[in-house]
Amino acid sequence: LAGEPNRAGGDAEAIHVVGTPEYMAPEQAQGGSADARSDIYALGAVLYELLSGERAHRLERRTPSEIVRVVCRIDPPPPSAVAPAALRRALRGDLDTIVLTALQKEPTRRYATVEQLAADLRRHRSGLPVSARQDTLGYRAAKFVGRHRWGVAAAVAVALSLVGGLAATLWQARLAAASARVASTEAAKQRAVRDFLVRLFYASNPDEALGRELTARDLLERGRRELDTAFVQEPSVRAELLAVVASVYGALGAGREADTLFARAITLTRTLPENVDVELAGRLTDWADNTLNTGSLGQADTLLREAVDRLRRARVEDGRMATALRMLARVKTYERGDLAGAKALAREALAIDLRERGDGSRQVASDLEALGVALLTGGEVAAADSATGAAVTIWRRLLKPDHPTLLWSLSSLAEVRMAQGNDQEAEGLLREVAAGQRRIYPNGHSELAHTALVLGDLLARQGRYAEAESVAVDVVARSRALLGPQHAHIAMLMHRIARYRELQGRTRPPAAEPADDPGPPSVRR
Repeated sequence: LAGEPNRAGGDAEAIHVVGTPEYMAPEQAQGGSADARSDIYALGAVLYELLSGERAHRLERRTPSEIVRVVCRIDPPPPSAVAPAALRRALRGDLDTIVLTALQKEPTRRYATVEQLAADLRRHRSGLPVSARQDTLGYRAAKFVGRHRWGVAAAVAVALSLVGGLAATLWQARLAAASARVASTEAAKQRAVRDFLVRLFYASNPDEALGRELTARDLLERGRRELDTAFVQEPSVRAELLAVVASVYGALGAGREADTLFARAITLTRTLPENVDVELAGRLTDWADNTLNTGSLGQADTLLREAVDRLRRARVEDGRMATALRMLARVKTYERGDLAGAKALAREALAIDLRERGDGSRQVASDLEALGVALLTGGEVAAADSATGAAVTIWRRLLKPDHPTLLWSLSSLAEVRMAQGNDQEAEGLLREVAAGQRRIYPNGHSELAHTALVLGDLLARQGRYAEAESVAVDVVARSRALLGPQHAHIAMLMHRIARYRELQGRTRPPAAEPADDPGPPSVRR
C-alpha cells in the first residue's frame, strides 16, 4: 500500500503491509501474519458491502496510524444500520449477527472456517437457527414462524377476524403489499447477490474442496470464473458483483485483475436501460481508487472527470460528490498541470461538506488540507497557511493532543512555516510532532521516520549537522526493527546520516544507498 502524499524533500511514506485496509483483518493491519481466520474477516467485509452497499470501515486518512485505529479499535455498525431503508428489516437479526461474527476483532471469536460461515448463511436462507446467535426459546419460536409463515399467518388471520374483524386484517394486508412494492426491485437484486455469495462460500464444503483448505483468493477466483457466465439475464446484478469482486482483487494487491473486472463492470453498467449516472459514477470513483494505488494518475484523472460529470448531471451534491472532487483535486495537484483547477475542486468539495456536515467535521478538515496542499504547491503561502491552520484548529477540537491525525496536520503546518521562512516555528512544530509520535510509537513508525527526515533537513539547512544526525540516528534505532532495512524511509535516513557525518568532517561509507525517488504518491479518498 502507498500511504500519505509526499511531504518534503521528495520523501514519501510507504506502508509495508500489503492489502487494502477496508478488507484487512486487525492482525494484518498490525503487521501480523494472515491465516484462515484472516480470510474469514476479509470475506465478512465483502459480505458486509454486498448486503448493505457500504464498507465496514471508513477511513478519514490512509496513514498507518489511522488504519490501525479504525481497523483494530472501531467496531463497524450492523449492516442493517447503514443499508437502504428498504433492506434494513431483511438484514436485521441473523444477517447482522453472521456478518459481525466474521468481523470480530479477536480472531478466536470469528468463525473458525469458511465452511462454518457458509453453513450459517445456508441455515439463514432455509429459515433455520444460525450458530452465531444465542439459542433461546424465543429465537427458535421466531425461526419456526419464519419457516411456517403461511400456516402461522392463517391462524393469526382467523384470530384477528374473531377479535377485530375482517377490516383490520385487510388493512394490514394493504400495508404489507405497499411495503413489498417499494422494496421489490432492490430486494430481488440483494437476494441474487446473497445467493451468489452462498454458492461461492459453498466451495469450502468438504465435498467440494476435497480436503483442501481454501483461501479467500481461491474463493475469489471461483467467483470470477462463475461471473463469466452467471447472471446473463440480470445485467444489473452482474455489474454489481463484477465491481465488488474487482474491489477485493484490488485489496489483495492484484491491480491488473482488478482493472480488468472494473472495466467489465463499467462497460456492462453503461448498457443498462435505466438511469445509472449515480451508480456508474460510484464505480468510476472506485476504479480510480484502484488505479491511483498503482500510480496511474492519468487514468485516474479520466475516470474521476467522468464521475464528477455524471454526478453533476444527476444533480448529486452530497458526500459522494465531495469525495470525487477531493480525489480529483489531489490528482491535479500532483500532476502540477492545473493547480487553479485543483484549488477550485477542493473549494467545491469544501462547500459541499460544510453544507452537509458542518464547519467542524472531519470531512471539512480533510477538504481544507487538500486545499492547503494545492495552495502551497502553487506558491500561495498565505492562503495555504489559512487553510492548513483552519484544518489544525478542527483537529485540535476533535482529537486528543497526541492523535496521529492531528500530529500529521501539524507537520503540514510546519511545511507552510518553512515556506514562509519561519524556520524557528517550523522546528518547534516538528519537534512537537516528533515528541508525540515517540510517545504513541515507542517502537518506531514510518510517520516518525518521515518527521525525522523533514526535521533533519531543516536543521542541516542551518548548518546544525550534529543535531540532524542525532535526530536521524534515534529514529533509525527505534524504527529499523519494525520497518526493516529496505524500507524507503530507513534507507533515506541512513543516507542522511552518512551525509551529515561527511559535512562534519567525519566521513564514513553510507550504511545504505539513497532510496530512489518514489514519484507521485497514491491518492486516496
